[in-house]
Amino acid sequence: MFYLRKNESKNNLDILFICNSLQIGGAERIMYEIIKNNKNYKKEIICLTGTGFYSKLIENEGIKISYFDINKSLFSFLKLFKIYTFILKKKPKVIHSFLYHSDVIASILGKLAFVNKILWSVHHDFIKSDNTLLRNIQVKFLSIISNLVPTKIIYCSKESLENHLKIGYCKSKSLIINNGICTKKFYPCQNNYNKIRKYLGLKKDLFLIGHIARFHPIKGHLVLLECLKILKQEYIHFKCLMIGTNINKKNLLLNKKIKKYNLEENIILYGETKFPQKLINAFDLNIISSLSESSSLVLMESMASGVPTLSTNVGPIKKTIGNSGWVVKNKSSKELAEKLFFIIKNRKLLKEKSLLAREIIQKKYSQVEMLKKYNLIYKSLFN
Repeated sequence: MFYLRKNESKNNLDILFICNSLQIGGAERIMYEIIKNNKNYKKEIICLTGTGFYSKLIENEGIKISYFDINKSLFSFLKLFKIYTFILKKKPKVIHSFLYHSDVIASILGKLAFVNKILWSVHHDFIKSDNTLLRNIQVKFLSIISNLVPTKIIYCSKESLENHLKIGYCKSKSLIINNGICTKKFYPCQNNYNKIRKYLGLKKDLFLIGHIARFHPIKGHLVLLECLKILKQEYIHFKCLMIGTNINKKNLLLNKKIKKYNLEENIILYGETKFPQKLINAFDLNIISSLSESSSLVLMESMASGVPTLSTNVGPIKKTIGNSGWVVKNKSSKELAEKLFFIIKNRKLLKEKSLLAREIIQKKYSQVEMLKKYNLIYKSLFN
């Protein structure tokens, strides 16, 4: 237990978290798990945008969230000043920021407010060509100040660390904490398999492909659709359950592509879900079509659930999957379709891969171990 020193105000914060948003996302999910499972410190959150998926969940843990609806152009000077005065008032001992935009704001305003201990959490596999001009400028700025500002820089994979060191991030302050999954929440469940398929109106023997990702170019939805178009031309019977933010009938671009490729009968647009573990249990195969990943939580959730994965070769995915799934060339819808065709024709391989997938997560990507490492960092800062 952490105790306040005699001459420190009870109103002062131990840790102030700063995040871009509280929508569904990997970084947001990790931050939520850290906050939920750590009761030793007084915490609050600055969210640079508005309310999101994790807002209510975090508030239920008794954590106060302040929303600033800041513009990503960084020209909302009045709101930036409000954040600065907020930090001055709260006097946090530690600021822990998640993602580039938050790292920039935490570094500048945190230092101006005399906060000496700042942590950056990096959840990107940085590839310059896949980013916007603004993001490239942010990352260049962060690489320059990385030797001066942060106490530690935490990466969620070895590949993410190596890519950031190449662009100038400080090596001596860098460390890796792999993302972890709760295997008590994500596990194989035949009952869910039957229930979800019945709910979706699917035949028991129909091959169900699962794809979970917010609608964003980096998630490779167009690569996926091109893959499914090729697969359908081979007269394969399948359904693809697409889950994620903006995966719905209102997404005109997505629906236009689905219609163009004649995939209306093959795709179910599910949208966001609060219960991914139940839907994953219904998959025969999880598919990842991303153009870039730092550490895929969807991959780990599927593996923990005993669902094998077919993925593009991005970030640490090949290393994570091991022999429990399949990896093909990045951005290649043709190779993705060919491997998918092979898997459907050889479904007996899935059972063997299923057992191996869960075993890998239990041994290497435990949420308990991840949280222990974050707590050790906090403990070292307060000591």
